[in-house]
Amino acid sequence: MIAALGAHRHGEIGEDAARATRLRKVEKEIEHIKTAVKSGRATATLLAMLEEAEREREQILAAQ
Repeated sequence: MIAALGAHRHGEIGEDAARATRLRKVEKEIEHIKTAVKSGRATATLLAMLEEAEREREQILAAQ
């Protein structure tokens, strides 16, 4: 039982770390897209990418 609990906690720590890493990557992506938009390169594709990245960030945050 104790070993199973430790394994469960270890899995949660790994998942938390993976989520935190993915969140940092998504937030960096959002900042890069916003920079491109601000510099006048706002295309429909770029705006769709921004919307998708923001949805992913919200999903990551909701899972925490």
